[in-house]
Amino acid sequence: MAFFTFSQNNPGGSFWLDHKLGIGGYVIVEAPDEEAAMDYCRNRLDMLFYGNECECCGSRWGGPCDEGAEPVIYGEPITDWVPSDIKADPEYGYSGYVHYADGRVVPFGGEVEP
Repeated sequence: MAFFTFSQNNPGGSFWLDHKLGIGGYVIVEAPDEEAAMDYCRNRLDMLFYGNECECCGSRWGGPCDEGAEPVIYGEPITDWVPSDIKADPEYGYSGYVHYADGRVVPFGGEVEP
């Protein structure tokens, strides 16, 4: 198993954030391969890949931007991640969520308890 990191673009100038589904500026999925991670995102989280939501900004989600044996963003473990105000959920304060293969969904990059 590996962890696949998806970084959200903001077509139209806004992010799609959903604490209940576990969608933040970053979504990290534990899966056996990239295809399984993308299927999970499409089927469980209703994430659209390579759709042209905005003519100037492009798609909200592309394929994984990172992969690792542990959850990482740009090669750095999420335990070292400094939250981004831009991609943080204003209500909960999290930058993203890790979706583990065992079904757990764990937020990261924030100070606020759900």
